[in-house]
Order: sequence, then C-alpha cells, then structure tokens
Amino acid sequence: MPTDPPLPEPDDRALLAAIAGGGHLARAALGALYERHATALQGFLRRLLPCSDIDDVLHDTFLCAARRSAQFRGDSARAWLCRLAGDRAADLRRSQSRRNQRERRAARPERMEGAPQPAGSPELERALAALPKRWQVALELRFGAGLTHAQVAEVLGVSLRTAKDWGRRAQALLEEHLAEDPGPRTQRRTP
Repeated sequence: MPTDPPLPEPDDRALLAAIAGGGHLARAALGALYERHATALQGFLRRLLPCSDIDDVLHDTFLCAARRSAQFRGDSARAWLCRLAGDRAADLRRSQSRRNQRERRAARPERMEGAPQPAGSPELERALAALPKRWQVALELRFGAGLTHAQVAEVLGVSLRTAKDWGRRAQALLEEHLAEDPGPRTQRRTP
C-alpha cells in the first residue's frame, strides 16, 4: 500500500496566517514558529539583556507575535520577530531603569546584574564591549541571528547603507582591538 508523501513544512507566512486565523491550528503554528526561530532570538537577546531576563522576553516576544500576527507584512518573519524582541527588551530595560531610579530615591540602592553574558573569548568580549551599543546589536543581528543586511536595517529602523556601515565599522574596530590585545590564544611556542 503506497503511503502519502510527507506534507511540506509551512513557511513562516503560512504559520503567521494560521496564528492570525485562530482556531485549533493556531497553537500548533505558534509552536512551529517558536521551534524555528527561538534559538536565533535567544542569541540576539543575549547581547541586549542579562541571561536571567532572556526567557521572559522571548516568551513575551512570541505572545506579542501571536497578538500581532495579522499585521505581519514583511519578507522575513525572523527580522520581524527580532524587531519585536528588541522592542520587548527595550521595554524591560526602561522598566528596570524606572524601578532602579525609584529605589535610589528611596535610599535603598540595589545593584542589578546588568551586563549580558555573551559567549566567546575574553579578548573578543572586551573588544565587543568597547563598541557602541548600536554596533553590537547590528553585529549580533547579522551574525548571531543570521539576518541579512537588509533585515538588520529593517529591525533597527535604519537605512540599508547605515546598517552596512555600522557592521563594517564594527568589524574594523574589532579587528583593530583584537590585534592590540592578542591574549593567550596567539602566544605560540617557538621550536
């Protein structure tokens, strides 16, 4: 007895349409969208937030995507999701900033774990930390989330030329900084 060929995986646009349509397929479509993009979004958020906040912001991002799925008009769901995640991360940072200001005024300052914990060599982390924040985000979107220059521009709300320029300048500064700080990885034994 011949078996039916497997159905092709729905593309992101079809998943978002199913989510927008509601009904019994919406939950499965949201799960498929999550499975497809969650890892890339976590990598993107790792550059913006402390590790302790990433899961909450990721969850909020997909809830927001479910609510706004009918509004999706772009070419790349990943770029759209990165924009939503960036907005959620900015909301969280603003909220935390307001809370910290209230606490300082109440004379109960409490330090937070504010620095993201990106993976990589200490030399690379020092070089990345020396970059302007917008350049760090542009690099993370490009290489961490795997977006194209056009998608990075869309997420950041800048022109394609600006997105490319930020990426090029950030890479040049990273190379310069790493050349100045060779660290233990470049020390070689001489025979």
